[in-house]
Amino acid sequence: MEISRLYDGFTPNLLLVLKKYKSAEELGMKGVWITGAGGGLGRHLVKTFIEAGDYFVFATDINDAALKKLNQDFEVFSNRLLTSYLD
Repeated sequence: MEISRLYDGFTPNLLLVLKKYKSAEELGMKGVWITGAGGGLGRHLVKTFIEAGDYFVFATDINDAALKKLNQDFEVFSNRLLTSYLD
């Protein structure tokens, strides 16, 4: 069954995460979801998992500006990083 049919009830951002995770999983990557990723410990965890090389990272935060900065700083890893505002 196509993944979009399987997860019709989810928000578009979560659907995108699931689709990206599925393709990452096919490549043998693990997935991790980090909340509070815009700064401090959360940002450090994003950096750690991204640099490990075999992780797909879904990073969320309540601070949209911090997420934009995170995207800029890790732009080279955009195929393995997805950020989303999460209240």
